[in-house]
Amino acid sequence: TDRDKTDHQAWTRLGHALANTGREDEARRAFERAIEHAAGRQDAWRDNMARVLNRIEKNHVHESYGPLEFSWMPDAAEVFRTYWVPYYTQAREELAERYGFTPERTAIEVFREHGDFSVRSVGFEGFPALGVCFGQVVTSLSPLSEMRGQFSWARTGFHEFSHVVHLGLSHNRCPRWITEGLATWEEVTRNPSWSRNMRLELLDARANEMLIPVRELNRAFRGPRILFGYYQGGLLCEMLVAEHGFSPMVRLLRAFDQGADLDKAIG
Repeated sequence: TDRDKTDHQAWTRLGHALANTGREDEARRAFERAIEHAAGRQDAWRDNMARVLNRIEKNHVHESYGPLEFSWMPDAAEVFRTYWVPYYTQAREELAERYGFTPERTAIEVFREHGDFSVRSVGFEGFPALGVCFGQVVTSLSPLSEMRGQFSWARTGFHEFSHVVHLGLSHNRCPRWITEGLATWEEVTRNPSWSRNMRLELLDARANEMLIPVRELNRAFRGPRILFGYYQGGLLCEMLVAEHGFSPMVRLLRAFDQGADLDKAIG
């Protein structure tokens, strides 16, 4: 088919895909082409993403440790090298052994400002999260951010890196509730103090017949019950592991990779 090299929207979509797979130099060039060919037509998402990618290139240092690549502010690099590199290395090895899948190169980008983290993750400020996984790329809020002392970087890191394995094993085809449920289960397995502890909300939901049916659980991640969606997804995975062992969870992820729907994968 013919290609329109001046299609600014196509260049924007290409930049989006390149950014999400960690090919940031190419993404920046794609956004430059998009802005050039847009001829003044505005796109807030495009401009935000281009701006934060340029800021990363200008202000961050990039360091590689085997299959792990890190991007962070230089004034924190020595501390992060001491704690983050061995932590993520160990998490990668532990999860790879448990799932029988070793991810390839993974980029972990650490942001001092929540605004930059939010824009890098979703294109706009105000995203209420601490970490995001795109498969080969993990974005994470720095423990030195304005939210210092209000969250556990270790919990966030382990949760997001488990997504690296889930998405890699299923080639991004598993339902949201399963990868989030498994990541929530992984949190508690790693450290029981990381429990979300929403038992009161669970009792209320059961008493009011508001437990979320499995086939509708994905919807919870796009609405006001998102936190309960994490919790219920984690409980479902905990139940499945307790009743059937962990190996079927790996087979479940592989079934999604092969194109199975939820009923067929679970059945």
